[in-house]
Amino acid sequence: MKNDYLDFYGKNKISPVNQDITDIEVHYKRRQKLYRQCGLPTVAFKGAQMLEVGPGGGHNALAPIHWGVEHIDLVEPNLTGVERIRELFSQRGISEYKYSIINEQIENYRSDKKYDIVVAEGFLGYVPNARDICKKLITLTNDGGVIAITCSDDICIFIELMKRLIGLYLTKDIKALDDKVRFLIPIFEKQLAALRGVSRPAKDWIEDNIFNPAFSNGCEYSVGDALDTFDGCDLLGGSPNIFTNYSWYKDIWYDELSDYKEQFNTKRMSFIMAGLNENKLDASESARLVEFFSKIKSLENTYEQEYDETILREIVENLKEHRPEMNVLGNDFCLVYDEIINALDEVLSGERVDMSKYPDFFKAFGRGLQYLAFMKK
Repeated sequence: MKNDYLDFYGKNKISPVNQDITDIEVHYKRRQKLYRQCGLPTVAFKGAQMLEVGPGGGHNALAPIHWGVEHIDLVEPNLTGVERIRELFSQRGISEYKYSIINEQIENYRSDKKYDIVVAEGFLGYVPNARDICKKLITLTNDGGVIAITCSDDICIFIELMKRLIGLYLTKDIKALDDKVRFLIPIFEKQLAALRGVSRPAKDWIEDNIFNPAFSNGCEYSVGDALDTFDGCDLLGGSPNIFTNYSWYKDIWYDELSDYKEQFNTKRMSFIMAGLNENKLDASESARLVEFFSKIKSLENTYEQEYDETILREIVENLKEHRPEMNVLGNDFCLVYDEIINALDEVLSGERVDMSKYPDFFKAFGRGLQYLAFMKK
């Protein structure tokens, strides 16, 4: 099956998912908070058998190893990622008895082993077979074990998609990927630096968000999709967590996943921009906005295939036409939305975009990944 992620990484011999571990304790604290929000305290890792799918360079695996997993299997199909894991673990003095690296896609991984904790982070929203992968992860998990995954959809990537659109337009006449990235670093590095807590180098972010075809390839794996896939499991938590559960603990017949699906359909616009308070809409109104943002993503993808300015103008016209509907998302988002339109107008005028003229768009990012952790019954 076609995998845009692997094709792009393999072709360019890159693994643009590095994390800043200069201060390793800060890195551990980031991962500790993430897992705690997902319902996994660090004690859950002690003595556990763990599987991580798509670990990239292995930076995130350092935390569970530090917390005492008995063994961690790392299924990483990108050879560059495999090489970086080996280099990183060697530098950190991690015993080879503590981990195994399996250089293949999870679809091809065969094992009779069952795991206590399974993690698949950062890629499920960009591959066409996310549901099948997740169903396989369930089969690899012990009863009572935990599967932690990430979701992504057309809503949460909208702001980054617009930054991607500008980046692609500005570099459309540059041939080599390295040259494209170098051109954009001065534009995007300051934006990323303004995001408190950012731990990814600007170069990696640009390669993955601006030039990786997977980012806008038409795939998505939303929180709603995950709730469908993991029907029969219990949801432990998430980051960010939009769900409330007021059920009585003795009501063991309560269908929490069905309730969460309804909540997701009314609250999913909360993912459109980091820093926003919860935004709860009528489900039908939310659905109309989902349809609009999905259309914008589709148009953006068409533009990438043809670099036809008429498509770019169509995107701007659609953004302007639907501007009144954005009021329900709050003033902070509307300021960003207006600056996106102005920035794209500047692009179409032939001028080089000066992002400092758009301070709200400059500092804005979507909640690009949603983490969920499920317990296998």
